[in-house]
Amino acid sequence: MSQDSALDTWVMGKDTAWNFQRLFTPAETREFTHGIHPYPAKLVPQIARALIGKFSERGQVVLDPFCGSGTVLVESSIAGRSSIGVEINPLAILISRVSTTPIDETKLRKAVDSLIRGVHQTEAPEVPSEPIGVHNVNHWFKADVINSLYKIRTEILREEDGDIRNLFMVTFSATMYKVSNIRHKDNPYFARVLHEDELSKHKPDTLREFRHRLKQNVDSVLSYSRRRDSSVRADVIRGDSRNLSNLIHRSVDMVVTSPPYGEQANTMDYTRFTRLATEWLQINNDSAQFALGASNDHADLKEFHSPTLEQTLALVGAKDEQRAKQVATFLHDYQTCLRQIHSKLKKGGYLCVIIGDRTASGIGIPNGIITSEIAGHLGFETTEIVKRKMFLKALLSNVMKYENVVILRKS
Repeated sequence: MSQDSALDTWVMGKDTAWNFQRLFTPAETREFTHGIHPYPAKLVPQIARALIGKFSERGQVVLDPFCGSGTVLVESSIAGRSSIGVEINPLAILISRVSTTPIDETKLRKAVDSLIRGVHQTEAPEVPSEPIGVHNVNHWFKADVINSLYKIRTEILREEDGDIRNLFMVTFSATMYKVSNIRHKDNPYFARVLHEDELSKHKPDTLREFRHRLKQNVDSVLSYSRRRDSSVRADVIRGDSRNLSNLIHRSVDMVVTSPPYGEQANTMDYTRFTRLATEWLQINNDSAQFALGASNDHADLKEFHSPTLEQTLALVGAKDEQRAKQVATFLHDYQTCLRQIHSKLKKGGYLCVIIGDRTASGIGIPNGIITSEIAGHLGFETTEIVKRKMFLKALLSNVMKYENVVILRKS
């Protein structure tokens, strides 16, 4: 069967009039705590909201095995569902926990006032060259920016309340990216330095940017705190979703997720993006890779039960055998995760996967159809595939133009 024929077997979005197929404004996608920190390839909140509302009930448990910055967890909490997020990236874990942690307004505003006073009144500490812990720090930041960031971080570490300190740290990290020498006109998640002529004009006001971002994030956390259902909880677990049995000891009612890609040269470089933050925040970053298929282990092409994938890999392999092996490695890890999800999802529960179509060596990879075929072998029934145009400017080389919302039900 050709790829076009495989796609033609589905009437995309035929069952439901979905409201998430349009372009959403930045204000819409940053509602509640969704905008407290930049993060690569964020799931559009309105997609998670619609799926959670249709395929789960209040009081049930929603799992996101690749929770990223916590989009599914935030939407679940607001919708009255408990949630579990699994993530291997330490920065994402911090963002997710801050995004889903309510904070008392009086206590928070008092802490903010104290922090701002400290930043402006305390004499700037001497900045050590090595103990900052940021590799090649003078490449990524101007000297005055380094001094200001060090002063802010020093004051934040005085905060005794762990939840508030985490919020301040996330705000610090978001500020750090904004005032860095990263060329945001390009893909900001791939972290390239400004051109020489641009660097001469780059004069960020670090303290002003931090105050601005802090006000935004405080308002966001308080908005979330007022809207969340206090009867539910959101748990963020650090771990590898290729083995959920050691992480989650109960079944869940629904899964909503968007898997990260491993080929950073063509999609998103999670590792490179995360490094600056983890070094500034002094977070243990002992995981070298954060995306599926990022390892050097190549999969056995015979293990997949997907005619579309078999055909696609043959086409890619005819042009570039190494690229075909890279694609197969990602799908090997992906299939392992789908198998783990199946073991934790209750019978009759829904798995909703948001995954983009891609290209490799100029060959289209219809990941929606491939997901459906692999999942079918594992014991899922595909109820619908909704195609949605992608509006991400940060994607390199236009390797992904459409994403699929694959709706599966455990048989």
